[in-house]
Amino acid sequence: MRLLRGLPKTHICAIASDGKSFTWLQVQGDVIQNNPQTSGEIWTAPLAGDPVQLASTAKKIATLPRTLISGDAYSSNGYYAVYLGLDAYVVRISDGVVIKSPAPPAPFDKYPAGTFYITDTEIWLSSGPNIAHQLFRLTLPPWP
Repeated sequence: MRLLRGLPKTHICAIASDGKSFTWLQVQGDVIQNNPQTSGEIWTAPLAGDPVQLASTAKKIATLPRTLISGDAYSSNGYYAVYLGLDAYVVRISDGVVIKSPAPPAPFDKYPAGTFYITDTEIWLSSGPNIAHQLFRLTLPPWP
């Protein structure tokens, strides 16, 4: 086992891959995850098994409007989705533009943890274990 990325006072989380690159959330602030954090950034790099190579190719692509630690993320077709509390954000990896996904319809008004497909117009989700298993196909808002 080897450490690929570790930074002081930084949580590396919500890691996803589209098979060509890693994309992840870096949350800076306090080492205790339940304490308030100061910033949440989306980073990306080509797939690498060497920490030096990963560090030399990693680049920040976006800053999120909320700062929370998350473990739920998915990447496909040049997009990355991450869940922060009751919100889901989709990032276009090529330029770092961030949009907020619409919530699933009532009564399933919380984001299920289970994104499995993203395009420029849709995000597909499956429900989490706290609700009956459902499949959602949500239309994303227009990209700026």
